[in-house]
Amino acid sequence: MVVVVIRTVVVGAALLIAANANAFDEASIQKLTAEGECPKCDLSGADLNAGEFVGASFSNANLSGANLSEAVFNEAKLNGTNLRGADLSDAILVDAQMEGADLTGAKLDETVLDGANLTGAVGLTQAQLDETCDEGTGDSATLLPTGLILKQCE
Repeated sequence: MVVVVIRTVVVGAALLIAANANAFDEASIQKLTAEGECPKCDLSGADLNAGEFVGASFSNANLSGANLSEAVFNEAKLNGTNLRGADLSDAILVDAQMEGADLTGAKLDETVLDGANLTGAVGLTQAQLDETCDEGTGDSATLLPTGLILKQCE
């Protein structure tokens, strides 16, 4: 019960900030507020800083240019999600499903990707991955597109 209340407060606060950006679909914000998830929603440019979205589905959603810094997406479904230019700095995506997500130009400074599945991710570069590391907290190995490596944290 406490987790739900805290999650509602954190998400609600993030959405109040997001409401001022007006680059996204208002119905998507209402859906996220009501359901705690938003597959296929337009949340482009939204400020969801420090939101808590554990296990939530954002599959095929548009989060391009969104501020997702310090947000928690553990075990979230972000398959096919547009994250172009999104700020994922200090975000936590342990065991997140991100197959086919578009990470072109996304900021991944200190992002926790332990156990995340990034198979088929679009626009993900080694330079982006060099800004983060694997802390070893995921349930399984982080899966990356061929040729990319996520270093272990020191």
